[in-house]
Amino acid sequence: EETRYKDTLSRLKEHKDFFGKLTPKEYMEEKQRKEKEKIEEIKRQWIESQLASAEQDETESNQSHSYIKMGGGNRDTRPKEQSKQVKKSQVNQKTLEERFKRLFDQGHFQDKMDEWEDEYPLYFKDPSQLLEVFSRMEERNLFLIQMMQDSEQSLEE
Repeated sequence: EETRYKDTLSRLKEHKDFFGKLTPKEYMEEKQRKEKEKIEEIKRQWIESQLASAEQDETESNQSHSYIKMGGGNRDTRPKEQSKQVKKSQVNQKTLEERFKRLFDQGHFQDKMDEWEDEYPLYFKDPSQLLEVFSRMEERNLFLIQMMQDSEQSLEE
């Protein structure tokens, strides 16, 4: 039973690939643009979750320590710590972007991309669209056949 489903899935993927090859270039360019947007969205969400997690860990760590008072006065080090946190956050953002790229290249987000790909609509929604593409291809082929026959005839003469 499972083998039958795998065979069916394989055939459906072949059909989808075939339709993809027939899809107009403009539609494919739009799809690629939206795919890049989806990757950016996944990256943004992942980085936000990583930063939130790090911030939560740091908050929990800071709660376990008391602030150190400077000299004999009552000034605490909060402003300096906030400045350090901003710089650390900027460095952390760049590091997280690089880490995301490595993880993405290794396929860690493939499930999300596959889900997006499966949900993205095919260009062909109506059989007449497919018929139109085949008609254009047929016209082009007939033109090429005619050109070839003309060339053969001129060579014979």
